[in-house]
Amino acid sequence: MDFTHQNLTTTARTFMDHLEGATALLPGAPEGGYVVGGLVPSIVLAEPDQWLPDVQDAVARILSDLIVTETVAAAQAVGVWRDSDTGLVYVDASSIIADREDALAVARERGELAVWDRVNGREIRTGVREG
Repeated sequence: MDFTHQNLTTTARTFMDHLEGATALLPGAPEGGYVVGGLVPSIVLAEPDQWLPDVQDAVARILSDLIVTETVAAAQAVGVWRDSDTGLVYVDASSIIADREDALAVARERGELAVWDRVNGREIRTGVREG
């Protein structure tokens, strides 16, 4: 697994710059497709005290969870995104799925609120409700 410290720091900083979302892709991740979180439970940050350190810490915890649960091989990305409805910040370990309907089905199975359309650069809600 090659999520370098620089790659993850860049992802956290990109998120900070845009406050929407950012994704660190694993080398060899497919082009396009839909980013689907939920490989391990998301880390949710309501109001981080120090944005950059809190986001970096959450990313490190997600990577640790991937190792502990032996799901590292399935991970293609680690992403940080802000829920457009609630403003909560989610840190997720993700897979990338080429087909929109397949991605939405997997996301619903995992209880994900949304997927990220990499081609069109937009969030697609799954219909799953928080809670």
